[in-house]
Amino acid sequence: MRVNSINNQQYTNPAFGSFYRNVYLPTEGHLTQKVLHRNNTWLFRPSTEYWSALTFFLIDKYKNVPKVNIYDYACSSGHEAYSIVMQFISKLGVQKAEKFFPVIAKDYDEFVINMAKTGKFDLDPSEHNLINRVTCGNADDFVKLDHMHEYWNDENSQCIGSIGVYNATPLLKDRVNFSVANILDDYKKIKP
Repeated sequence: MRVNSINNQQYTNPAFGSFYRNVYLPTEGHLTQKVLHRNNTWLFRPSTEYWSALTFFLIDKYKNVPKVNIYDYACSSGHEAYSIVMQFISKLGVQKAEKFFPVIAKDYDEFVINMAKTGKFDLDPSEHNLINRVTCGNADDFVKLDHMHEYWNDENSQCIGSIGVYNATPLLKDRVNFSVANILDDYKKIKP
């Protein structure tokens, strides 16, 4: 199945947009080639309206189907897969949404898949409020605060902001299966 964008919205600026890391690629048996690796992901990307429209579209399209497989390739650290789960549960309730789970989330980068499997991610207050809005006030059903991390200005030793480190609850985490895969190798194996 191919799902095309069903709105013409522009991308919004996320609170969590990207993270960068150096990756060393083997060159004739030695780790010598250094490349910059970038992952872009955030909750409800590109917009909450997109996710809501997509969710209603899929609910209607597959209303008479007992099981639906949702594949999320290039899932990065899982924000988009988690967005799908939150949308379906919020719109249908847990029992009716189960036919869409687990979301099968894959990325070729083992590092980010391992991050995703932890179910731990950063949220600033606006992102937590967004989850609360999208889930009709039920953000705590999906994410629980682990601890706060403060950012400091080294020049004047003032706190310039904070971000929460959250854990996905079992309601969220147990409905996504993360694994390493490349869509170019995997597409022939995808089940409808």
